[in-house]
Amino acid sequence: MSGNILSSSEALALLGIFLGIVAKAFSPYLRKSIIDNEPLKWEHRYTAIIIMCAITSILTFPQYSPPPDGLNVLVAAISFGIAIEWGVTELYQWGASAYNSLTKKNGES
Repeated sequence: MSGNILSSSEALALLGIFLGIVAKAFSPYLRKSIIDNEPLKWEHRYTAIIIMCAITSILTFPQYSPPPDGLNVLVAAISFGIAIEWGVTELYQWGASAYNSLTKKNGES
């Protein structure tokens, strides 16, 4: 990043990262809604997910180096965002699975 102001490619990259993270975060909900043929309705927990997606985007953006030209910036950034969210989701699932496994072994519920 150059100084305090984002260049247009950096802003596009940040937007792409955010959109990629949001797309991956909401894809299971959308898939379930389509498969079960249920109408979409907003729940308050989705607001928290959007906030966490924004925080994750801001925290991971400094590690990202956008390509030098237009559309490739957005495509690469969305891909990067999807990969970041996939990693976060997988870590959570592994952690929750390990926690559940440990609590069952200790006789807790």
